[in-house]
Amino acid sequence: WCCVLLQGLACSKSIRCGQRHSLALALISRKSITNPGTRYNARGLNGAAGAGNEIEAEQIAWAPREEGKGAEGEPERFVSAIWRRGTVPVQWRHELQSSVTAPKIVIGDKPYDQVEEYFHNVHDRYGGTPMVIVNLLRCDTESGETALSEVFQQSLREAKARLLQHRNLPLDLSMCNFDWHRLKKELGLEMAVKGLWERLGPLLVAADLTQGELSS
Repeated sequence: WCCVLLQGLACSKSIRCGQRHSLALALISRKSITNPGTRYNARGLNGAAGAGNEIEAEQIAWAPREEGKGAEGEPERFVSAIWRRGTVPVQWRHELQSSVTAPKIVIGDKPYDQVEEYFHNVHDRYGGTPMVIVNLLRCDTESGETALSEVFQQSLREAKARLLQHRNLPLDLSMCNFDWHRLKKELGLEMAVKGLWERLGPLLVAADLTQGELSS
């Protein structure tokens, strides 16, 4: 027999909302087995169209029924949202040239290989729901991330065109660009978080949340 191993996280906590109400939050995440590895050795897409160190996470929120309130047996309602995070899903790698300098970003000769397959797999996993890609790469000459960011943005156009041409599959895919490191350095953490939320808030509202009932 074989034991199934999962690497991830499952946690929950309760948050007080005012004097009378509380909100329960749960976070469940798991790491993909498609392209795992150490930080600088698992980058971009591999031959299996897996993005390096990609993690799928679901956040669930519900309001626990207070004792003595609500109809007995009435199910509690919940909402949830799912997101993924990982390295940029194109062909690229890091080259460690020195122990004291940042690793060099090297973009592959064919950066869009496996991009079509990657987004097709994500499309199938979530039933074709609209997807918003959040690009947090730096846009400066010092970090070397600008070229990767440009390839990342072009990869969405490539994926949409190829899926439509080869599989007759229209993909509802968009990107939100936010230079997190620069804005955090210039504005501070609080203002950077506020700015990111202002960008993502309307997208989250448009995407809506999954809703359901908790039954005992």
